[in-house]
Amino acid sequence: MKKLIILCFCLCLTAGILPVPAEGAPTFTVQSTPVTNGISELESLDLRFYADTPNIAYVGIKAYMAWMLKEDVSVTSQPNGTWVIARANGTTLVADPSAGTLYAENWTGFQTPELPYIKTKIGLKDTSCEWTQITDLVYDIAPTPVTFDFAKYNISMYADEEDVYLPLALVSNLLEDASLDLMAYNGEKLFTFSGTMGSVLAFVPGFYESKKMISLINGETQRAEDEIREGYAELCFITDYLYGHPGAVNGANLDEAIREKGLDAALDDLPDGKGEKYRQALHSPSYAEYILALNNVFNVAFSEGHTTFTTLNPLLERQDLYPDIFAQYVESATAENNPVRGSYALNFNTYLDPVREQFWGNETYREFGNTAIVRIDSFNPDEEAWQTWEEGKGEMPMDALGIACNGLKKAAANPDIKNFIFDLGGNIGGSQDLMQAIVGLVSNDVVFTGYNELTKQVIRTSTQTDRNMDGVIDEKDKDVSYPFNFGVLTTRAAFSCGNLFPILMQEKGAAVIGENSGGGSCIVQVMVLSDGPVFNMSSYQWHLRNTDGEDVVEKGADPDIPIERIEIEDWSNTVFPTLIPGDYSPYYNEETLDQLMNDYFAQKEEPAA
Repeated sequence: MKKLIILCFCLCLTAGILPVPAEGAPTFTVQSTPVTNGISELESLDLRFYADTPNIAYVGIKAYMAWMLKEDVSVTSQPNGTWVIARANGTTLVADPSAGTLYAENWTGFQTPELPYIKTKIGLKDTSCEWTQITDLVYDIAPTPVTFDFAKYNISMYADEEDVYLPLALVSNLLEDASLDLMAYNGEKLFTFSGTMGSVLAFVPGFYESKKMISLINGETQRAEDEIREGYAELCFITDYLYGHPGAVNGANLDEAIREKGLDAALDDLPDGKGEKYRQALHSPSYAEYILALNNVFNVAFSEGHTTFTTLNPLLERQDLYPDIFAQYVESATAENNPVRGSYALNFNTYLDPVREQFWGNETYREFGNTAIVRIDSFNPDEEAWQTWEEGKGEMPMDALGIACNGLKKAAANPDIKNFIFDLGGNIGGSQDLMQAIVGLVSNDVVFTGYNELTKQVIRTSTQTDRNMDGVIDEKDKDVSYPFNFGVLTTRAAFSCGNLFPILMQEKGAAVIGENSGGGSCIVQVMVLSDGPVFNMSSYQWHLRNTDGEDVVEKGADPDIPIERIEIEDWSNTVFPTLIPGDYSPYYNEETLDQLMNDYFAQKEEPAA
């Protein structure tokens, strides 16, 4: 139940756009809101609804951190009208409600949990399985201070002697950790989420089942004025501050324009007036038109394959209500209108798989001569099966990690095997946690390197892997060794972690075979908007780099052992010419692969003349 409160602290000002009358402070209501994870009810959290934005849920930063991080931060007002929010580790935020700004001298220190992480908050970990463990995290330089300017986007900030208040969606997005802990409000309940990229908040049970969401999706009600204004403001704020800029793909997206002048201005760079058309649709009172506009903007502005819109499904389930909207969506999903990098990698495999199966069938492990080969098409973990296996029940699951473990053990049992190839030709990515675990199986020293777009710091994270797979990460893992010559077979379709894996392995001395891997590697966060939409975004926290800190990941791994493919004539693909499919028969001749590996590593072993 909401209760009306007259805020009596005269220093509680909005962010300059909607000025508070001199004779009084802003009014708001407080709602004690139940929290659920979609399965069970959790402890409630107080939300505020201010008179100027009655449909936008606000939350105190201190209250949010106490609920989500179980940490009691302090909030102290200053004589100059600012508020200092301090964590126990000594880092602070300075909030200035009258200016609408939030200043962080050390944003990474305030936002990122410290080592040692609690197991469920392991930082880079995005699965519930215990394969890897962070052992060290090092920043190369001191952070560049960050100022978040909410007033620029007409987003109001409030404060009193208890807390500093911002829209729940923005607080959640700003403080989201790499375990994807965040909250969203559906008009009745708060939904908290923590999980993998394959199970984003859009599909938490019950989120779209509130009366408000149902009526919006069914077209029975329209978006309120404050929701329209706030939704667009939050989209621009999140994009301008929290997008990781992994790089323009074939010049097809607005990455550089967004970096230089922000999303709102960058939309004007779209041809044929599309930017203004999308902008108007983003301000539509129709929820269906708004959601379709978000989908279209994400297709055009962010084509690197990870910043993707995920809230269209509830709408498409009611295509009987919106035949025109559905028809527009189908049209937008064509190759010409939807230049999303990841979708091309998926389509590419429809040409690659038959060739590979012609030579190798569906086997995931092969041996020929001195060479063993494992086929890994994704790094998506079978979490339920791993949890069962860790409890001593069932067989080791044959996902990527199981395939790698099984293959390495088989190869080690054959004294003729000197070489070991990971076939990632059709790998479309998945969990970086599982991917790192496989690198850790063959290398004691695994370093995961990124760049924070806000603080301008290179971050190097060292990890350990449970190499003997006994459920414990300890010194015994170092006794496991696979002294093979390693290779990674790649094509231009190897995407996301399928692109990062060959780069990490190459740094460990493995030979990349075939052609350049396909780019598209980044760490992904889940973002929410106040009026319900959910989307994945390439994160500012981890713009991936190589171990030397160089920004070369997006272009893919260069092959050490090139293999020419057989080109297909009369094929046109105007959006991504580099993803024109070809005949990869030469890539799957196991006799050739065995000879190439033997020759390459024999040459490396020869003494210099």
